[in-house]
Amino acid sequence: MIFGLLRRGRREKPKAIGAPTDAWAGLQQLEPRLLLSGTAYVDDDWTGIANGADPDGAGPATAIGVDAFATIQDGINSLPDYDGTVIVYDHAGAGYNESLTVSPTGTQVLHLEAAADNSPVVDGSGLLSAGLDVNGATSSVHVDGLTFQNHFSDGIHTEGDMDIDNATITGGFSGIVVSGGQVTIDNSKITDANIFGLQVLGGGHAAIDKSEITGNGNAGVIASNGTVTIDGSAITGNQTGIVVTSTGAAVVNQSDLSGNTTGKAIENASSTSVDASSNWWGTNIATSVQAATTGLIDFTPVLDVGTDTDGGATGFQGDFSSVTVHTLGE
Repeated sequence: MIFGLLRRGRREKPKAIGAPTDAWAGLQQLEPRLLLSGTAYVDDDWTGIANGADPDGAGPATAIGVDAFATIQDGINSLPDYDGTVIVYDHAGAGYNESLTVSPTGTQVLHLEAAADNSPVVDGSGLLSAGLDVNGATSSVHVDGLTFQNHFSDGIHTEGDMDIDNATITGGFSGIVVSGGQVTIDNSKITDANIFGLQVLGGGHAAIDKSEITGNGNAGVIASNGTVTIDGSAITGNQTGIVVTSTGAAVVNQSDLSGNTTGKAIENASSTSVDASSNWWGTNIATSVQAATTGLIDFTPVLDVGTDTDGGATGFQGDFSSVTVHTLGE
């Protein structure tokens, strides 16, 4: 379709011998099938195009129902046991109205990525489920450049390993739930969840770097039964910044923990001290910092100023030219 080519300026691709053409597709309709390997492309502009037709001319896709789809879930399902890459283009209106499910049986890796210069949204309005539900402890998923918004339960729920880069998760009961597995969150934003921005369960681990978890109810981050490490991030404007239960653990360094609405930046119910050194707490007065914590917290040194020196990038880069060392905290 010429309008798709002009809108996104996709690069030219070589046509495989025997690749279907629009004219040929009118004679022989193809059923959707699994790709043998490789990449699937998703664009809602392709809704209604016949199976087998080339949807984007000189663009990278070759045929609807083979490597080109109008919904993200169809793109995911086209990959054998979810092994490969799904590249998603922008959606008209609020976003792709979908709840995505991934249930691999092995150790394959699924890459779910925004197309270059695109910012696709997965919108859960009216759907009573999670934005992305990844089942199975052996699963491995990489999400890059997508937004998940307005989902009824969780923006993302995963039982396996996941890398989340350059993503935005907005709304839902919880933004991201890690139920086992190892999850890294980098250059991402989690905002406006009703209960928790990020929850770690089932002995899982979440590593948060250069990210922002803001405006969430109850807690920005809760280590319910698992571990969390946070570095260079902003955990602000939540009811409570970070909660560690008796079966959780956390380390948070070089981050902004100011402005959480209960006045508590960290609440720790475990018997292990939380390493919370080198953070900005909204103040450098040791007694005031201590008042923003509950339980065993090692919070020395503290930054003297809350200047973010990262030039507007996601996350928090503190000014370490001046810090205060004190004897309070555990």
